[in-house]
Amino acid sequence: MNVKRPGAAAVGGRRRDADRLARGGSGLADLPSNRAGFEVLGLIEGELAARASTTGNVSLEGGLRSLNGDDRGAPGARATITERSLKSSATIIGGRGMRGDKIVKFFMPREERFHELLDRDTQHLLRGARLFAEIAASQSLEDRRVKVAELKALEHEGDQITKEVFDALNSTFITPLDREDIRVIASDLDDILDYLEGVAQFLILFEIGESPEPLRKFAQIIVAMVEEIHKATALVWDLGNEKLIRESIVQISKLENDADALYFSVIAELFKAGDTKKPLEIMKWKEIYQGLEDACDECKDFTHALGNVIVKSA
Repeated sequence: MNVKRPGAAAVGGRRRDADRLARGGSGLADLPSNRAGFEVLGLIEGELAARASTTGNVSLEGGLRSLNGDDRGAPGARATITERSLKSSATIIGGRGMRGDKIVKFFMPREERFHELLDRDTQHLLRGARLFAEIAASQSLEDRRVKVAELKALEHEGDQITKEVFDALNSTFITPLDREDIRVIASDLDDILDYLEGVAQFLILFEIGESPEPLRKFAQIIVAMVEEIHKATALVWDLGNEKLIRESIVQISKLENDADALYFSVIAELFKAGDTKKPLEIMKWKEIYQGLEDACDECKDFTHALGNVIVKSA
């Protein structure tokens, strides 16, 4: 059986990439997801040809398992090939025929992995936003202390979910969405909850037991924005929902404008001339409202990542 072998340099480079891939290293995993599929085809073709020329026995199926790291539990295992399987290899890989997409799909991650993680993340954020609204509405400092402790625990759990998303990105060869977009989405969700938890801590540190209307209004706006975030993120996996996603983006933008208007209004009220407020009280409330404004801005930034997903998938 004669197998045409690529040039030594090409085989060497592809073999090194294949070895890095099997070990879970960087290699081709750093390529953008929309190019990696074509690189995979060339990688498989070169690696299988090289192994066939040295061992005379490499199967397409076994080779794919080896390249994908599925044979790690069988040290020294070698796959076998017959003329029939080699012809199948030529049809699928060398010929780039109709079944070529199956090779790419073999390396594709299960979309549910990222879908489930981000769905957990947005549900978690929604719980945090609603808990913050309860904190904002409370007029008991002791009640706030208890709820802020709960929010702190939620923030820690949110950090863990974000870590799981990053770990999944680092261990996945081809991601269902652009790798950078998933990273930004997870980071923005984490930042929103961080801002809310920070503002809640200010309420305790500054020993504020009152619940002014602007504080409650900010909390309501944030809950509405996070509800839209949760809805839009659940839709992003099927871009047939593009219209609904854009509607959520527009709604979040409107809510962010409302938050801006509320922020400027309350800051103007704080610094109004002739008022009897103490400078220390002004500084406390400015810090609180600034944190809430930052949380709303982060919600708006989140929509930019969703917009990127829609544009790249158009």
